[in-house]
This record gives sequence, C-alpha cells and structure tokens, in this order.
Amino acid sequence: MHLKTILIFCAVCFFTDTLSDGLNAIQIQCLQILVKNYNDKEMVKKVIKAFNVNEEYDYNTEDNECKRVYEILYFMHQYDKAGDGITLPGDQKEIIKLDKNELERVFGHYCEIGLEDIGFIDYKYYLKLIDSIGYSSLIKNNDLLNNWKSTIQEEHKYDLGDVMIKLLEYQSQFYDLRFGKMEDLEMFDEFIKYSIRDDTSDQKMPKLQLLLNCFLVHL
Repeated sequence: MHLKTILIFCAVCFFTDTLSDGLNAIQIQCLQILVKNYNDKEMVKKVIKAFNVNEEYDYNTEDNECKRVYEILYFMHQYDKAGDGITLPGDQKEIIKLDKNELERVFGHYCEIGLEDIGFIDYKYYLKLIDSIGYSSLIKNNDLLNNWKSTIQEEHKYDLGDVMIKLLEYQSQFYDLRFGKMEDLEMFDEFIKYSIRDDTSDQKMPKLQLLLNCFLVHL
C-alpha cells in the first residue's frame, strides 16, 4: 500500500473509530517521555490536549519522575483519547491495550504494595507486582509470568509505565495481538515538540502525521 494511502487510512481510524478509554504501549511510552524529559506544567497540558483530552490535569513538577509517570497514566487512562484501539494495515491485528478495568487492577496492586507515594519500583516490589498480576488473571500463563520475572534487573528502578509495557508485551504473546512498542523514541520527542508549539491551529496535521509515522514502523 502506498505511503500516502496508508497515512490517510490510519488518520481516519486514529481520530474517529479508535477513541476509547485505556492505554496501549505507544501512549504509555509517549507519556513517560513527556513527564521525564519535559517536566513543565504548561508543556504537559498542551500534549494532553493533543491527545484530545480536554480535562484539567493538576500536574506536580516536584514529584519524582517515577511518581509523575504514575500520576499521568492514572489521569489519562480514564478518558477517550487519540491513539486508542489502533488497527494498522497489513495483517490487521489490533495493537493490544489495557482497558480501563485491567488498568484499575494494576493501579490497585501498585497502591496496595505501598508504591503510590514512592513512585519507583525496585526488584522486590516488582516481583510482588508480577505475582499480583498473576493472581488477578491479567496474564493466565505461569511460564510467561516466570519469563517476565527473569528479565528484571536487581539494581534497576522501574516506573509503573515500564511494568504496564511489559504486561502488554506478554499479553500480546498470549492473545496473539500486535504489541506496538516503538523503538524510535525520537519520534515521541518530535510529536511532543509539535504539540507544545504556540501555532497549534496550523500544526494539527503535522502532529497527526508524526505520530502515525511511529505506527508505520511496524508495518
């Protein structure tokens, strides 16, 4: 399929039929980069608006970056927004996402363990999260859960977005759906930079195309 045709096809799907609550890996990655690399209240507001979410968000620049990730994911998961329910040309497999009910379970496990105020997730708490995810049937395969545990680095500190992306990766294997994680993180930076420009009325299509170009990497 010609690139221009693909862009038109994706644009129609992306901004019409694909609005629903929940989060996929692409959205999580973008929000992680936003609050870690652009810790500015006005910038965050503009990018949230670029996702077609017009609700007011009380962003706290003083939180540590892992807590900022948790807070913005919790805020964004409940709204219809651009990028939900993407299906790309090719094999027509939908990019998997965590729906609102699944996310509520993940947020619940995170808070029950006592991480809401800490933000970051160390090795010990990550293992507990995986066990909780298994108990709540978010992944119904013990081999996948054990494989996940084997990937955790003992000295590393994770944020909740990292956990959600790995959960999506293993769910995509279990359900045979497209994972959707992007390797070219610079595309997210470009999308964010377009979103925070003041001449937003002239930038809607370039912003849209930049984000769609990320998706086309997986065709």
